[in-house]
Formats: sequence, structure tokens, C-alpha cells
Amino acid sequence: MDADQGGAAKAGGGVRARMVAGAVRLLATKGVEGTSFAEVLAATNSPRGSIYHHFPGGKPELLHAALDLASERGLAAMEATRGQPAVAVVQRFLDLWGELLDRSRLRAGCAVVAVSVAAADVDLLDHAGTIFRTWTERLTELCAAAGMSPESARRLAVTVIAATEGAVALCRAERSREPFEDVSVTLLSLSGHAAALPQVARRVRQGLVQAREGADHAVDAGDRENAEDRGAGDDEQQLAPFGLGALMRRQQGVQPARVAEPGQGHVGHQRPGPVRGGRQQGGAQFRGVGDVDLLRCPYDRHAAD
Repeated sequence: MDADQGGAAKAGGGVRARMVAGAVRLLATKGVEGTSFAEVLAATNSPRGSIYHHFPGGKPELLHAALDLASERGLAAMEATRGQPAVAVVQRFLDLWGELLDRSRLRAGCAVVAVSVAAADVDLLDHAGTIFRTWTERLTELCAAAGMSPESARRLAVTVIAATEGAVALCRAERSREPFEDVSVTLLSLSGHAAALPQVARRVRQGLVQAREGADHAVDAGDRENAEDRGAGDDEQQLAPFGLGALMRRQQGVQPARVAEPGQGHVGHQRPGPVRGGRQQGGAQFRGVGDVDLLRCPYDRHAAD
């Protein structure tokens, strides 16, 4: 290839790239119907002879190329957030669409959405769907790299894309940036909470483990205490015929158990209330910490259940 041929190829490549970029802009502002070859030529100042030279497949080929360019631009812009917190990832995605709304004065939307809602070509619809899945996968990957679980990152990515695209459509229809601002605040708040969930869940799990260990320790201590009480009761029963049961209790420093006398508020099988300051609150009234609650033992597994 000589220099003239190389220059012509480069120029031809420049014309094609210019036409594809022009098609992206037209899709975003005028939709599929408004992205005709005549409009593309006028918007990019391209010669008419370049239409079927660069796009022998006609308008569908041009639209496929425009979708690829829109997708590549979005992916490249988001890659800069790799390694940053999930909030920064979402903020960057929102910035891209906020800048589009500002530059176009609320007249431009998403070129991929334009194809999704207006194209009758199944291949174009499949192409648009593939792009949305690719964007979702990239946002999921970036949020997961920020510390979110894969499933939480995927759900956040789907929510961010769907909500942002909807907000852009509302802004264009209402000629107001307010819907986008409202959605932005909500998505940033959501991404902050979603990113914190793994840490919260970890703290909750740790608390549950500690509580379970504490409960197991209390049950073990209760079992030992009950075993000691049963052993002392057996010894006392064996010594009772000889009148030595009380003597044994005094030597061991064990106070005889006293059955609680129900107060006036105690009716039938009413369960006792919690113990506060060594005294029962509500239900049966106990005279002091030496009284024995025969209705419910604090270490009784059945009562605890």
C-alpha cells in the first residue's frame, strides 16, 4: 500500500467513525426513526457516496456500529472507578448521564434505550439487551471489587442502571432536571447502605455467636448448680431419718429453701414477672433473694424455649 492509498484508507476510516458518532448523537436525541442516512450525512458533513461504501448492510449496520460505540464509551468511563468505594462507582455512572443532560439541555437520552423501545429488528433488540447486560456485569464487578457481595453488587447494578435510565427519560419529558436529582440522591444513599451491609452483617453474626456462647455458658452453669442441688437433696434425704439433715445443711452453709407465698396479685397459674433488685415484679411476690421460684427456673431449658 502506497502513501496515497494509506491516506485514503485513513480518511475513509475517519469518515466512518464520524458517521457512527453522529448516529449515536441522533439516536440519543431523535431516536431510531430520526437516525436516517440523510440526517447522519447532514450532521457529520459526510459525502453521500460513503453510505454504502462504509455500511453495505444499510441502516441496521450503522445502528449496530452506533450501539457498539455507545457501549464502549460507557465501559471506558466506568473503568476509572475500579478499586474505589461503591458510592464512587455509582457517582461516576450518574455523572455521565448528568453531563449528557446538561450538554444537551435535557434533549438527549440514552442511544441504547432509543433502540430498545423503537427498533423492530430482533437483532438490534438483542444487541441492546447484550449491552445492558454488559453494563450490569461491569458495575457488578466494580461494586464487588469495592467489598460488596456478588449478589448485592448485582442487585445494586441493576437498580442503578434502571433508575438512571428512567430518570433521564423523565427529565426529557418534563424538561426538568429534578427527577434526575431525586434519583441521584436515592441511589447514592442506597449504594452507601448496600456497601455497609457486609460489615453490619459481620457484626451481627459476631454478636449472635457471642450471645449463643453466653447462653451455653449460662446453661452449663445452671446444669452444674442443679446437679449440686440434687446431690445435696439426696444426701439430706438419706440423713433425714437420723435427724442429721439440718445439721448437714448448717455445716455446709446451705440455707433451707423457702417456698414463696403468693401475694394478693397472684391468680391461678400466673407466671412471675422479672426479678428486679432481688424481688419479683408482678405475679407472686417473693420476700427476698433467698426465696425459691418453683414456677420457673432461670436455667430451665423448657422455660427458656
